[in-house]
Amino acid sequence: MNEAEPTGRESRRDFLRGGARYALLAGLGAVSATLVKRSGGKLSGQTCINQGFCSGCKAYAGCGLPAALSRKQIQSRSSRRKSAQTSAKQSQSLLTSAATSEREAT
Repeated sequence: MNEAEPTGRESRRDFLRGGARYALLAGLGAVSATLVKRSGGKLSGQTCINQGFCSGCKAYAGCGLPAALSRKQIQSRSSRRKSAQTSAKQSQSLLTSAATSEREAT
């Protein structure tokens, strides 16, 4: 009933389906090519000038390469940990000095 014409001619519906199929295929190919091109391993405009050694690098502060970003993240964690330890020590010393002053007052 709903078969293609035996003369070999394509119906309008089949033509439009084929056109939409190939348009979607071309769009998918363009998106894939863009993503592959973008993920070249380097950020656009940035290259490592110190062979991957971040310590002592002149460009470290403004660097956005993965090695520098992970190093910055580790440093921020350790600095937060040190500040928490320092504040805990200060609190402990304040409590100790308050207790000592109370003993001396009595």
